[in-house]
Amino acid sequence: MVQGNVLEDELRRRNRASSRYVSMVLQLTVQVNKVEVTNPTRLANCTASVQRIGAGSNFQSYFHLVLHQAVTDARVNVAYFVPMLTGNYDHPIYNRTVSYCSYLVRPTTDRVLHMIYDGLGRSGNLPKRCPIAPNAYFFNTSWDNIRLPSALPSTIFRLNLAFYSGPKMELVVGLRWYGVIKKTDS
Repeated sequence: MVQGNVLEDELRRRNRASSRYVSMVLQLTVQVNKVEVTNPTRLANCTASVQRIGAGSNFQSYFHLVLHQAVTDARVNVAYFVPMLTGNYDHPIYNRTVSYCSYLVRPTTDRVLHMIYDGLGRSGNLPKRCPIAPNAYFFNTSWDNIRLPSALPSTIFRLNLAFYSGPKMELVVGLRWYGVIKKTDS
């Protein structure tokens, strides 16, 4: 009888320990704190900003794009940088250009773009098909809903998103998002 109680106590202890371990799983939190916009053409007007919400480290990102004419041959470049020891963002650790229209048809063709676009699309109105119609597109997010692979390290970063149009790859809008990836307890 005593041995049965000892086994039950040991199982309860192990169950409590394993549930504590499960609750300590780390998640990645993305905090974007600065954005730079390049808008060289008359094809679109774009504004973006990052604002601090409250006294903590919560930031809200706003993006607004007014497209003046339809875009049929769009391409998007995604480049992810972490700073060198000198502090410069010289070489991207991820750099890929894809057909934006092909991506919209098959979003899983680019996993990184899919994570970003899916997260931002939940909090706004982003193009869903091609040709991309003249319209106002926007998102308003804190980037907390971006789901990143947990293998990424905690680091500061720069994420470049550049949208091009036509056979000459004319830059429509370029965005440089600066921020921090932090690992937090869930």
